[in-house]
Amino acid sequence: LLLGVTGALLAPATAAQTLVQYDPVGPQNSATPILGSNVNPALAVSDLSQTGFGGWTNTDVWPVGQLGVASLVLDPTQYVEFDVTSNVGVQYTSLSYSRRSYLGEGNRQAAVRTSLDNFTADVDVVTGINPTGDEQITFDLSGLPMTTGFIGFRLYFYDAPMTGADWVDLVSTNQGGTGVELMGIPFGGLGAPYCSAVANSTGLGASITATGSAVVLDNDVTLTASDLPTSAFGFFLTSRTHALIPNPGGSQGNLCLGGAIGRYVGPGQIQNAGAAGSISLVLDLTRHPTPVGLVSVIAGESWSFQAWYRDAVMGNATSNFTNGVEIAFL
Repeated sequence: LLLGVTGALLAPATAAQTLVQYDPVGPQNSATPILGSNVNPALAVSDLSQTGFGGWTNTDVWPVGQLGVASLVLDPTQYVEFDVTSNVGVQYTSLSYSRRSYLGEGNRQAAVRTSLDNFTADVDVVTGINPTGDEQITFDLSGLPMTTGFIGFRLYFYDAPMTGADWVDLVSTNQGGTGVELMGIPFGGLGAPYCSAVANSTGLGASITATGSAVVLDNDVTLTASDLPTSAFGFFLTSRTHALIPNPGGSQGNLCLGGAIGRYVGPGQIQNAGAAGSISLVLDLTRHPTPVGLVSVIAGESWSFQAWYRDAVMGNATSNFTNGVEIAFL
C-alpha cells in the first residue's frame, strides 16, 4: 500500500434530512427564544436566540431587528444563534432562514459562521437579497467537516440600504415560511464515516460500520464491512491519518488511510465474505496493529478504519476498499 498521501475527504452519498427546525408559531417577542421542533433523535439542540437587536412583538413572526448599521461588512455583535450536540457523526448540508422585511431597508447580504473556528470565518455568504418582503435565505454548509459533538451556528444580516430602519423577522409556517431549518446527514453507529467507496462488481460501494463503545477501558469495538462481493476475501486496515488515494496498487477503489497503516492479518482476521457479502471483526484495543508491531489504543487518540477486499472485474482479478470510519476514543 502507498503511504503518506493526504487529500480531500468525501462524505457518502446519502439524502439530507431535517435535523432541527425553529418555527415561530403564535405570539412572539424578540427577547423570548424559540424552542426547536422536528429534532433528529441523534441530536440535542439549544433554543434559537438573538443578540444585539431591539425588543419587539408579533404573531407567527419572530421579530429580529432593527438592523444596526448600513454596511457591506457584517456587525459581529448582531446575530441569531443556536447550537446542536450530536452523538453520531453529522455532515451538515444547508441552513435556511425565512426572512421578512417591511420598509425596503432590509438586508442584502447574510452570512453564517460556526463555533468550529470561534465564529471567525464565513462558512457561506448569500448576496443579492431583496431588501423588502419575504425571502428564503439558504446557506450551503457542505464545506463543513463531518462533526460529532457540539457545534454552534450564528447568522448575520447586513448591507441594509439605511441604518436602523428595517427588520429581518423570522417567518413561521403559519405565515408561509419555514422558520430556521438545519439540514444534514446523521450517520448511525460508532464513529464518524468519511471518504467515498467506489462501486464494486455488485454495483454497490462497500461500507464499513463500527459498533460498541468509544471508551478504551470497555474494549468493545466491532467492525463490519458490508456489500462486498460474495465469497471475497478481505481484512481491515487502521491508521491515525486520513488520506484519499485513488487506485493504489491497481485497485479499483480509494484508500482512505495514510501515514503508518496497520493491517488486521493475524490468525482468523483475514475473512471470507461468504454468501452474505460481509465480514466482521471484534477488536482487541490492547493489541492494535501498526507497521512496527502491536500497540494499545490510548484515550484521547483518534483511529480510522477501512476494509480492503478482493474483487473481479470482467474476469480480471482486482481489489477494492470500503469507505472509512474514524473513532475518537475516550
